[in-house]
Amino acid sequence: MFYTTKPAPSWNRSLAPHAKWPAVSDAFPQRVHSPVRWTNKDLKGSTLRGLDLHDGDLQACDLRGVDLTGTDVEGADLRDAKIDVENCCANGWLAGSKVGAVNWSGKELSGSSLVGVDLSGANLRGTNLANANLEEACLEGACLMDCNLAGAQFNVESWAKAGWLRGAQMHGADWRGLDLSGAQLQGCDLENADLRGCILTGADMSGIRLNGADLTDCVFDIEKAFVEGWLVGALLGPIDCSWLNLTGSMAMGCALNSANFTNANVSECNFEGANLTGARFDFANCQGSKMLDTKMDFNTHFTFSKVAGLLISSDAWEQAYTNHLEGGELVSVAQPSAPYA
Repeated sequence: MFYTTKPAPSWNRSLAPHAKWPAVSDAFPQRVHSPVRWTNKDLKGSTLRGLDLHDGDLQACDLRGVDLTGTDVEGADLRDAKIDVENCCANGWLAGSKVGAVNWSGKELSGSSLVGVDLSGANLRGTNLANANLEEACLEGACLMDCNLAGAQFNVESWAKAGWLRGAQMHGADWRGLDLSGAQLQGCDLENADLRGCILTGADMSGIRLNGADLTDCVFDIEKAFVEGWLVGALLGPIDCSWLNLTGSMAMGCALNSANFTNANVSECNFEGANLTGARFDFANCQGSKMLDTKMDFNTHFTFSKVAGLLISSDAWEQAYTNHLEGGELVSVAQPSAPYA
């Protein structure tokens, strides 16, 4: 059957009393009774423009090459249907439909419109959904590992808390001031993201990548985040870590300028490559920590610090203010690493 949106041809007996009725294939009306039941139908190449197919059953239909411009598929079941994925997504033809556990792994779907689409259980590993509109979409149980969501539109707070963003790439995301308490952000790539003022209490950021991300004024469990290594490469600014137990923490490449580590236990920590200008380590336990290739200045203070076993670059140590050290004779000073050619 060929479905079309062209008006059915008229037949006027008075003008042509001996005329025959037009062929059925030419006279199919613009509208169909919804909801349709077209399970397993072969509709390949059909024109379904403007039809009302809401809540219809199109499961396992062959819709390849079909024109769905203006067609209402709100609530329609398109699970296992064969479609031209890139074309349908780019034109927004799937809006509100149930697509389900499709395998769109690695597809180029940047800029797509998938408003309200149910993609529960979908495989979106490595899919490019940059700048896509995913508002009201459902990704329960979907795999977004290495899926590019940079610039995509969706409810960040609800998606993060539901765990739908695990493993996704969202470089440069602007999440300023969001409430992400309890969020499931395992394996997310938030390089260069703006997270200033975010609430991240109780969030699981295992395996997260925050290189260049700005977490200034964020609220989170500082001890857990440092010890677990979640903050590597992040911009943390004048964070207050005074009196905290940060033993064995990983803060490589962090921007900790003007941070306060007064009376903190930072023994056996790795600050390699961190910016520690203006940081205060007064009365802190820095024994056995590694501070190679760090950036310090005269405002980086180690007054009355315990520094036995500290491994630090010579240029940084010369810049820092060191006074009344405990174990100062046991500091290991190393030459800074040569820059890459």
